Amino acid sequence: MITSKTNTANRGIGFCQSGGGFSASFYHIGALARMAEMGMLRHIEIIPTVSGGPIVSAAYYLMVKNLLENNEDTDIKDAAYVKLVQDLEAHFLEAAQKNLRMRTFANPLKNMRMSLPNYSRSDAIGKLYEKYIYKPLLNVGNRRIKMRDLLIKSKDFTGDQYQLDDAAFGNSKRHYKVPILIINVTSLNSGHNWYFSATKMGEVPPRNLNIRDIDKKNHYRRVRYDEITTGESNSNLSSAVAASACVPGLFPPI
Repeated sequence: MITSKTNTANRGIGFCQSGGGFSASFYHIGALARMAEMGMLRHIEIIPTVSGGPIVSAAYYLMVKNLLENNEDTDIKDAAYVKLVQDLEAHFLEAAQKNLRMRTFANPLKNMRMSLPNYSRSDAIGKLYEKYIYKPLLNVGNRRIKMRDLLIKSKDFTGDQYQLDDAAFGNSKRHYKVPILIINVTSLNSGHNWYFSATKMGEVPPRNLNIRDIDKKNHYRRVRYDEITTGESNSNLSSAVAASACVPGLFPPI
């Protein structure tokens, strides 16, 4: 789904990627390939994802991050996005052929660990996503990839890099936009929408005050990672993806 912002001076395009497991992921790759051929990917400013959508969109985002951080805006051509999606297709196909779902059950030690309350099949497959899909695309050493690692600081951008997480900031003069990745999940504590981005996480506050009056459940505020002093500030990319892609009865909530 492609949307444009019509109520702001700086109009932008968003590419929404929804669920359906790996089959949906390959569908999204096909959509990305066609958009690359049409020269549209350079206009994407926000990528909202949910369920199986983040599995491939996070990989695409990491490849766009590498492209924008290693090339000047004026040096990038539409052909670079065509090549990027072709590389994404090959990389994702290789990872999918490893049958990650079955590998979730193939490690006896991890299967034993799943009896503990703080570890599940969702945690296990999240680490497989990281090992086979994300780690080859972003070198962070031996540690896990954090959500804050996804922050894109384009090669020719000299301002405060955190401001790039604000919609359309710094993109008005760019030919190849810096996108924002949004990984949507549901908070079991409140039943509300929760999202992860490169700089913050939390619930989306209701826009309609009437809804706020009707829904009496607590609303958890959005916080920036640099405001959190506990270990939760190190939110992992793979955990966020696994939380979004949970399937009742098969992959439990995180």
